[in-house]
Amino acid sequence: AAYLGLRFYLSNQWYVGVSDQDTVAIFTGIPEEVLGFKLHSLAESTDIPAEDASRLGPWSGLADGITAESEAEAQEIVEQIRRDVEGQVDTGQGGGP
Repeated sequence: AAYLGLRFYLSNQWYVGVSDQDTVAIFTGIPEEVLGFKLHSLAESTDIPAEDASRLGPWSGLADGITAESEAEAQEIVEQIRRDVEGQVDTGQGGGP
């Protein structure tokens, strides 16, 4: 019964983190490992390079996981990361001295 309760709890937790391919991704569960068992699973991957996102102040904790209240909120976080990363690239390409 405890195992089922834990599985239910983890299946209702969401966070945004870094995938094995070093891209921004949405996970269910929590960004932890216990005795070698991951307490999360990949729900959705993106093409956003995690390194680019982690360079931006608000997303510097990406590797540790950014918690979300729901899948929809996790998707909103990913879209904001995408906008911020694209804005950084656009700004970086803008005219310099």
